[in-house]
Amino acid sequence: MYRRVPSAAHLAGLGLSPEDFAVPELPLWQEHWPAVRLMVAMATQWRMGPSGPVGLDYAALDRVLRSLRLADPDDAIFQDLQVLESAALDEIHAD
Repeated sequence: MYRRVPSAAHLAGLGLSPEDFAVPELPLWQEHWPAVRLMVAMATQWRMGPSGPVGLDYAALDRVLRSLRLADPDDAIFQDLQVLESAALDEIHAD
């Protein structure tokens, strides 16, 4: 699910360095982990339009929830997922 950064030599040949791929550490409250896990698991489930991603494919959501054992009877995790989805779309389509 996570991609490995190529070797420093390979990156140097492209004019890049490992620092270009550094991910900042962000604090994450414990109650947000289920939604983050779900978003990561849904990463390949984007619906595509002419200008790129338009939203997640919710048809896959139930299967992914079950595979992660994240059943949530009050739909809080779905609401959290929609917040992450909206933020991701804002970043994807930012000018």
